[in-house]
Amino acid sequence: MQQIRSRQTEQDFYLNFDDERLVNFTVNDFQTLYEAFIELFGEQKTFYFNEIQSIIGRERLLGTS
Repeated sequence: MQQIRSRQTEQDFYLNFDDERLVNFTVNDFQTLYEAFIELFGEQKTFYFNEIQSIIGRERLLGTS
């Protein structure tokens, strides 16, 4: 994932869900996360989520299973 990110010229968002601070993160928290990212860093087009499989219900959000 880091290799792909390093080749891009545009800014992106990266979040690793292995971070212990995100232990209770749920699919319902994504909107708040998105709003915080935009407030802190501005609008971006690309999101990278590492270990997202640990988030229950992520399939609904991402449209994948």
